[in-house]
Amino acid sequence: MDPNRLKQIPIFSRLSDEEANRLAAFATETSVAEGQILMKQGDYSTELIAIEEGSADVIQDGEKIASLKVSGTTKDGKPRTRQDFMDSVVPNFGVRCTSTGQRTYILAARFPGSKNYTRREIEDVGAIGLADAREKARGWLQIIGRGKDPAHEEERLARAEAKKRENTFDSVAESFIAEWVIGPKPDKPRQRKHKVVARAIRKYLIEKWGKRPIADIERGEVVDLIKAKAKDTPAEARNLLGIAKALFSWALNQNYGLSHSICTDIKPGQIVGEKISRDHALDDDELKALWIAVGDMGVDEVAELQICQLRGHLKHLLARREVVADL
Repeated sequence: MDPNRLKQIPIFSRLSDEEANRLAAFATETSVAEGQILMKQGDYSTELIAIEEGSADVIQDGEKIASLKVSGTTKDGKPRTRQDFMDSVVPNFGVRCTSTGQRTYILAARFPGSKNYTRREIEDVGAIGLADAREKARGWLQIIGRGKDPAHEEERLARAEAKKRENTFDSVAESFIAEWVIGPKPDKPRQRKHKVVARAIRKYLIEKWGKRPIADIERGEVVDLIKAKAKDTPAEARNLLGIAKALFSWALNQNYGLSHSICTDIKPGQIVGEKISRDHALDDDELKALWIAVGDMGVDEVAELQICQLRGHLKHLLARREVVADL
């Protein structure tokens, strides 16, 4: 085929002379009679057909969905400024070429809200490759099949992604501390150990995940963090897991972009180990030694400590008496 004639076709207009010569060596020209089928729906093809003169109808499932009029002039004799070349792999997908050399991926479809088939631009050819453009076109067709407009759906997903990026772990964690750990009355915190909880969140969780979007944190990361902590201080690891569970569960019920709580089903016994009871009943000598040791404390603190320990000691005595009675 003559390289110069090849470059008169818009899709090839920006080729260099060398590129046109190379492509022309593989190109062939043919004329077809009116009504002749160029390719059938569902056929596999590796060919690109560029219509230099004339027109062709695109028929899908027996319905005419487009008419390609790609002659050098329009019906009124004016020079044609653009031509569309439809794909043989993805239905209704193609490339639009203009006389200025602009090339754009397009999709022809009956978009929700419209009774007619229209051709909508997907992306510039230089922005994404053919494989990605085809995949995006397939996605658009699936969205249309669900009765939604791809443009509206992409806008919704973009807003959701932006929202997710705003919800960094540190900001969510600080909100959890302020709203749930401490609560609306700082002078009367919601949780008795609010200082301990807040310190653990800031020291271990915020230090670990900081500015990352909370929705990007995965279950395995929580497991790894707790396992590492359990090697040295299993009791603290167990408490930290409980705090993490509470934080993610709370965040799930807020508008932070989470679809589920990533650590609800984590079993502390399986990653930290079974809880070991540290209860110990003081005998008479130990209790006496403790009372002497705290003798220098304030009167109120000593009295409170002695009352608490006396209650525990009496329970121990009662328990021992019940055992003796059973014998």
